[in-house]
Amino acid sequence: MWKVYGSFELLKKSEYSWSKQFEFAVQAQFGLLDAGGVYIICTTHGTSHRVRYIGMTHRQGFAKEIFSQANNTKVWSVIETEKCSKITIWLVAKPKVKHSGFAWQKSMENQSYLLETLFIMHAKAAGHNLINIKKMKSADEIAVEGLFGVRKRGKKAKSLLALAKILVMR
Repeated sequence: MWKVYGSFELLKKSEYSWSKQFEFAVQAQFGLLDAGGVYIICTTHGTSHRVRYIGMTHRQGFAKEIFSQANNTKVWSVIETEKCSKITIWLVAKPKVKHSGFAWQKSMENQSYLLETLFIMHAKAAGHNLINIKKMKSADEIAVEGLFGVRKRGKKAKSLLALAKILVMR
């Protein structure tokens, strides 16, 4: 069973770097720095949350993937220029059933790819301006009521099982 870990909040302006703040926030969760799964990066300005990036990690682990050179170039450099007070990160990972730590098997790579695709489709359909736009260009026409907040048509979210509620975004 996949489980949501987070929210891990980083202050945009701090004496510590974002990677150091992230390390402090995650260290209480045993093995999470090396876990694989799907991660969501969101910016917050006041009470407004914007999903900015949804990615997947399995080969190099959560912490290394989030602050990798590729993500520094395409994600963090964009967020640095935005008007926001905090950055919030979640990881959806699969804990081991009988032992501590996190599971990773080859079949989970396909599962995490499907989760990432699902999250991207719903975030785009809900009107979030994602940095990773090249995936799922057709997602603008796909939406599930209640996922990631208010839909483009302005209808209020009604689902009790909405991902946004699980992630405590509203």
